[in-house]
Parts: sequence; C-alpha cells; structure tokens
Amino acid sequence: MLTLQELGWFALAALVLVLTPGPN
Repeated sequence: MLTLQELGWFALAALVLVLTPGPN
C-alpha cells in the first residue's frame, strides 16, 4: 500500500499534469 506521503506526492504530480497546458 502507498503511504499518505506518497499518495499526496502522486496527487500533486497529477494535479500539475492536469493544470499544465497539454496537446489536448
């Protein structure tokens, strides 16, 4: 299982990817 810190890190990375203007 992921720790709370790893889950937070993953959520932060996903948020950055979503907010960053992409090819979509």
